[in-house]
Amino acid sequence: MYVTVNRTTMAGALAIVQRAVAAKPPLAALGCVHLRAEGSSLQLTGTDLELTLRTWVPAEIAEEGEALVPARLLTDLIRKVPEETVVLCTTSETNQTVFHYGENRVVFAGLSPADFPTATITFEGPSLSLNEGALRDALREVIFAASTDENHPLLSAVCFMVNTDATEIVATDTYRLAWRRLEHHPVADNPVLLIPLRALAELTRLLSPGEGTVDLVMGVASVTFRHTDFLLSSRLLEGQFPNYRTFLPQSWCTRIRISVKPFLDALERAALLVSKPPVVRFRLERGTLFVEAVGESGRLEEHVPLVNMEGEPLEIAFNPNFVVDALRAQPGPETVIEFTGPLSAAIFRPVENTQYFSLLLPIRLL
Repeated sequence: MYVTVNRTTMAGALAIVQRAVAAKPPLAALGCVHLRAEGSSLQLTGTDLELTLRTWVPAEIAEEGEALVPARLLTDLIRKVPEETVVLCTTSETNQTVFHYGENRVVFAGLSPADFPTATITFEGPSLSLNEGALRDALREVIFAASTDENHPLLSAVCFMVNTDATEIVATDTYRLAWRRLEHHPVADNPVLLIPLRALAELTRLLSPGEGTVDLVMGVASVTFRHTDFLLSSRLLEGQFPNYRTFLPQSWCTRIRISVKPFLDALERAALLVSKPPVVRFRLERGTLFVEAVGESGRLEEHVPLVNMEGEPLEIAFNPNFVVDALRAQPGPETVIEFTGPLSAAIFRPVENTQYFSLLLPIRLL
């Protein structure tokens, strides 16, 4: 293999694929990035066997081939060399890869490309085409509600329920829940996909708010998001995702409409004062939301005006960090919150949007 590439472009590609490389790899090959020179591009792949990322960069290829190079070392080196053009070459006899920059070079210890595990990227199976910007927005609005507790892997997954003309995306950690409906062209199959949070968090970083498309390819045990600039593949989790419909309130006793920014600002100030576990009290009355936070360092009392209020006065308490997450995920400048009682779930909805909501359980007041 003999390849000449632009350093800046190569650094950007390495920054993408390195996120799938194992931090403490059980095998040396899993700490490497796989390079394949073919045609007029250099393909880069990183994997930890659960998540795989692949991308390409334009390249001048004097000799096609492949190589296995330590991912972190190559990433750090390419950021620090001054030249804008670098050369990577390797020989199949030694498997050593030489990194040339100007008149200087680094020789990487030889690792056989055959040691790199077969990428789990799925190219076969039913697929659907999604608008890139719409998928990015949907993920940003939902994945905050997934659990980060490794002891509950099913709750750290996001559920994709693929229906004929729309996909329901749901995440919950049992204290909160977020749901989004994402419309798409009709598809025949109706699978349920449990996709790990980590994979979708990486996908969200890679997607742009534009009008491009992403193909979701559904394999038996894995799923691949296929974009013109990258491929992201992840294993699927097995199990029964909680039936979110059983969590949904059927009525409300108090309903408010409120501007997101002043409410969010008040909560972020309140979160500075609360002790652990964090609790902020809300009191709703006379068209005003009163926010109260008490901690070892002091006490905060603020009032946030409401755009509208219906129903009965109410006093309720929440984890302020959870409310902040729910507000940041709201797609508009205002939100509607429906309360079902001081000990029951509250629903956060956009003002004029039936495609999205999030749910949050309160904390029992003492």
